[in-house]
Amino acid sequence: VRSAVRVQGKHLRSMPEGATMPVFACSEHTYPLLSPSLRSATPYLVNMSLPPLTFEPILKSRAWGGDALSRFGKRVVPGTPTGESWEVADLPESVPGGRSVVSGGPFAGRSLRALIEEDPSGILGRAAPGGDGGFPLLVKILDARENLSVQLHPSAAYAKRHEDARLKTEAWMILEADEGAMVYAGIEE
Repeated sequence: VRSAVRVQGKHLRSMPEGATMPVFACSEHTYPLLSPSLRSATPYLVNMSLPPLTFEPILKSRAWGGDALSRFGKRVVPGTPTGESWEVADLPESVPGGRSVVSGGPFAGRSLRALIEEDPSGILGRAAPGGDGGFPLLVKILDARENLSVQLHPSAAYAKRHEDARLKTEAWMILEADEGAMVYAGIEE
C-alpha cells in the first residue's frame, strides 16, 4: 500500500456498537425545514452552524515514508522520508505536534482543542469527546514507501493504568497502491 487515509477514534456516543446508520449534516438554515418525522428517523442528524474548518497538515517523518504525499498537495521536505500527514489531530499535550490548527477563515490560527473548549457541542455534535476531552478522531494520510513498523494497540486494561494510552479503532481507505502491494493484518505464530 503506497498511500492511505487512516481514521482512528471512538464511535458516536449514542450509536450502538455495530450500527451502520449514516450521519447526516445540514446547515442551521436547512435544519428547521426538515420534517419532525425525518428528524426522528435520523437520530444522528447534526445541526451545523460553523463554517467548514480546514487545518494545517502536521507532517511526520517516518523511516518507512517517502515523498508521495507531495502528490496530495503536502509540502514535504525533499530527501526526508515523510510517512504521515495528520489532517485532523487533537492529541494530549504529551504528544509533540499533536494538535491541529485551523488554516483559514474566521478561526484561522486557533487550535481545534481551543474551539472544542469554547463550544464542545458546536464542534463535536453528538460525538463523544476523546478520553482527555478532545476531538475523538485522528485522521492521517500515510505514505508507506516501505513496510510500516509493527503496530501494537493497548488493551482496555492497559489504557486504564496509563493515562497517555488510548484505545484505537481504525478504518483505512487505500488511495493508491503500487503493483504487488499488500496489507498485513494480525500476527501468525
